[in-house]
Amino acid sequence: MRPRTQASFDLALYLLFFIPGIAALIYSGYDYAAHSWRIGEHSTVTAEGPPIYQFKAIIPIVGALIMLQGLAEMARCVICLRTGAWPSRLKDAAEIDVVEEQLAHSEYVDEEARKLSIERAHEIDQSARRRGTGGTEHMSEPALGLLMLCLIVVAIMMGFPTAFTLMGLGIFFGFYAFYDPTQLWVDNRVFDLMVQRTYGAMTNDVLISIPLFVLMGYVMERGALVGKMFYSIQLAFRQLPASLAVATLIVCTFWGIASGLVGAVVVLMGVIAFNPMLRAGYDVKLASGVITAGGTLGILIPPSVMIIVYAAVAGQSVVKPYASAMLPGFFLSLLYLVYIVGWALIDPKIAPRLPEEQLWVPVPA
Repeated sequence: MRPRTQASFDLALYLLFFIPGIAALIYSGYDYAAHSWRIGEHSTVTAEGPPIYQFKAIIPIVGALIMLQGLAEMARCVICLRTGAWPSRLKDAAEIDVVEEQLAHSEYVDEEARKLSIERAHEIDQSARRRGTGGTEHMSEPALGLLMLCLIVVAIMMGFPTAFTLMGLGIFFGFYAFYDPTQLWVDNRVFDLMVQRTYGAMTNDVLISIPLFVLMGYVMERGALVGKMFYSIQLAFRQLPASLAVATLIVCTFWGIASGLVGAVVVLMGVIAFNPMLRAGYDVKLASGVITAGGTLGILIPPSVMIIVYAAVAGQSVVKPYASAMLPGFFLSLLYLVYIVGWALIDPKIAPRLPEEQLWVPVPA
């Protein structure tokens, strides 16, 4: 999709979904917080509960900050419509810098492979950035739900952020569902429900762990530990068939535990482990399959962000899904390991043994 076309879609969707949704959040959040301040609301969890009216005041403030971010994105869309190119940001929060950081500190990737990997990562990043640079009054509830689902799919395929898509559609369809002609439109129940759900997410103790797990994975990425871990595990299992593939699977498993995510594990292991396996003569299907299969273990083995969100939505203790997912996750990793070693034993050509000079590390005297 050309930049001007993408900018047109984005600007229209921001006006249609983002602005009404965030405006509703600010309006309802302000009323919600103002009432809490007027009565000096305190928590009822304990007898001498702490005040929570300051906490509720965060809702409209955060809504206003998100509105500023959306207005900046709309300004970028307008500039793109006028110039035909997306304006550069001051500092993008991108994953490409993580790849460069890992490769820059890795002692086990030669300069040629490092440059090639960074170039490919930049190409993927640029391709992602370019992105290919009505109901009736008597609509039934199933038809309404189907229309909402179709609009979600269309908006996401246009490249619009998923969070804003769900927020905007929720506001519009909720307003339609709770519309009462005897009341003013600002008194619609959907606005109260929106801010109450926001406050409910803020007070959910389980969801607090998600940014902490993401921070743990980020620290591991910035510490350039993955490359060293991959090389160390590969040396430890050098006597096994397909030692590079075994090392890749083990690193994917343990890094999935640290981050709880899938995308970051697959991308980074693809950069670090894919080229060494290809240079060693490994079959392409084996190399790519190990990375993609191992990367998906991050959503199954605790701590998994997906399990945390599922437990919070289902109203269950996060301990139960963690306990039920731990054994299957590690057992699946073991099955992958057995399959790789067995395939290499049956057909040694898919994973040739590494040269002797790559199986030993010189120890300084």
